[in-house]
Amino acid sequence: MRYANVKHHYGIKYWEIGNEVYGNGTYGADWEADAHCTTTPTGGPVILGSEPGQTYNCGPATYAANVATYIAAMKAVDPHISIGVVLTASGAPNNWPDGVTNPVTSPQSWNQTVLSALGSKVGFADVHWYPQNPSTITPPGPTDAGLLADTAQISAAVSALRTEFATWAGDKNIPIMITETNSVSSNPGKQTLSIVNALYLEQDYLTWLENGVSNVDWWQIHNGIVTSGDNGAALAGSADYGDYGVLSDGSCGTLPGAAGSEGTQVCEPPAETPFPAYYGLRMLSRFIQPGDTLVATDSSQSLVQAFAARASGGQLRVMIVNDDPANSYGIDLTVPGYRLAPSAPVLFYGQQSAAPATLSGPAARAAAATAAPYSITTLTLTRG
Repeated sequence: MRYANVKHHYGIKYWEIGNEVYGNGTYGADWEADAHCTTTPTGGPVILGSEPGQTYNCGPATYAANVATYIAAMKAVDPHISIGVVLTASGAPNNWPDGVTNPVTSPQSWNQTVLSALGSKVGFADVHWYPQNPSTITPPGPTDAGLLADTAQISAAVSALRTEFATWAGDKNIPIMITETNSVSSNPGKQTLSIVNALYLEQDYLTWLENGVSNVDWWQIHNGIVTSGDNGAALAGSADYGDYGVLSDGSCGTLPGAAGSEGTQVCEPPAETPFPAYYGLRMLSRFIQPGDTLVATDSSQSLVQAFAARASGGQLRVMIVNDDPANSYGIDLTVPGYRLAPSAPVLFYGQQSAAPATLSGPAARAAAATAAPYSITTLTLTRG
């Protein structure tokens, strides 16, 4: 803190203590390294009935106590910072270990223990959200329709977190920051590199923001090839591998081979090649910008999602996301006090697009009239 904000005057406001610390073996899953952990409880042997991979002396109470020490030391150097604590997403499926307890090391849930111990010291809640698990964890695994429907869980998740904040920390308005999100919790497959992930990205970001979170971060810019994920024909896309990154890193891997045979090597396109999620981010950046206000919307079609953002100059941008892989839908906007700006370009990205396009003339009028299958369309309206 002294190095960053005193010596170099970086002015970094938001700091997070730890990352997915609940994955340190407290509940039996131990992907997150934690030097506080031991393999036996203090003063005794492993307790019968504990989880495989169980660790000790590093559960949520230990995490909260250490965070309290960090907060005191860091704010003594710069009292203006905000410090986030690691919590689990609540109120929706697949948000392990939300609500999980461990009678040996964690008799209360992670969130309850941490929030109760820290209370008003919590600057913001650091939450990760991956709505799907891979088929190796929850057969039969991800589906395109399932992913695109998953953002309907977000409102309940935010509401559940707010209730926990009020109950255990005494402040329901603790800021929420989604510091990691993507479509699947591990072992990404071809879905991550298809138009479906771009459609999901728009709805993921915008639905969290509509529900009042302060920040959303996509995981991630570069990641690397994964050849063991879900790559079945039922999923959209033509790749036979997955990658969390929005840009290729040019890596190679080996596809699983038949029993007793060596698999085929496959490589990503050259490094920095955009994947569909990158184009989803580009469409998002053209739709909503700093200072804009999200406006409530509704859609008469369950597979067509609508979002609206009012710019400071008075223009209204409307994003229409068609989650239907096969059907088009006519667009009939009803926005009191606004009309479609006749000369404004229409932004479009769809399953046949090489990249987002800025349309004008007849092509723009056609795109403004019909939402194509698996597509994102952004229209500009003006007062009138």
